[in-house]
Amino acid sequence: MKNDFFDRVSKNNEYLVALGEFEKELKISSDRGIALICGSIIDQQLSILLKSFLIKSETIDKDLFKGNGTLADFDSKIKMSFYLGLISKSEMSNITYLQRIRNKFAHQISNISFENNDIKNMCSNFEIPKNCYTPKHIPFLDKETGELPRVDLNPIKKDTSAKDRFIFTFRYLFLTLGNRSMVEPIEKREEFNQVITPYASKTKMNQIMEETLDKYKSLIDKKHTILEERSKSLDELKKINGVNNKDKLAELEKNITELKKEIDKNEEEYEDVEKTLRPMIEVNKYVAKVIKNSMID
Repeated sequence: MKNDFFDRVSKNNEYLVALGEFEKELKISSDRGIALICGSIIDQQLSILLKSFLIKSETIDKDLFKGNGTLADFDSKIKMSFYLGLISKSEMSNITYLQRIRNKFAHQISNISFENNDIKNMCSNFEIPKNCYTPKHIPFLDKETGELPRVDLNPIKKDTSAKDRFIFTFRYLFLTLGNRSMVEPIEKREEFNQVITPYASKTKMNQIMEETLDKYKSLIDKKHTILEERSKSLDELKKINGVNNKDKLAELEKNITELKKEIDKNEEEYEDVEKTLRPMIEVNKYVAKVIKNSMID
């Protein structure tokens, strides 16, 4: 466990080094260069995130991430990361717009920059969750007052330029995805190697169906018990004379009537479910017997 933690810390440091290289590139690259670099980095991060979840295999790159592999393109990685629960819906939205901007810069030869109306419109969709941005620099403690400095955790404002929105969102995504595997290690899938016989499968299926019927029956029995108790309460209340009892009687009678309707409905549902499941259970029992009789030691 200790080694695993230090491995994750080391990996996080690699991300920080990569971010430093991006900051250097930011000073010399064109708008197109920035969009393409950021897109490539997030694309690569999603690959790393997915590989940290999928089973360990020497052929995973060739089979999934290269050539015509299922996860060879950026869009597939975004969708798969979301549907596997590795990124949030908000993160998926931000990454999708970042990808579209990258594609726009990659395919439009001329008259393209962060001042382009299409690019501006796409950048307007970027949203960083409240208090979730990590600033580039954290100031030192004020030596004279001893007060902690305040930093801007929500840098995107109404008047923030499209380019700055893009860069702020990239930094947020980069650090968020990079930190995820360190703070909350992703549970890696293991290769499935169980052998489940048809006999075990049929037996388990029957168990589930029997439990389903038992739950229905148990619910109905509980409601019958409640109905019986309330009916007794009603009988006792009828024996007591008094003006105040009329309202209580009416309310209890209404309650009992509604409960009877519920029970009738549940019993109808139970009959329908039993008609469907009981024949399946009997067939499965027979099939399981035949299979068990045919199994070799």
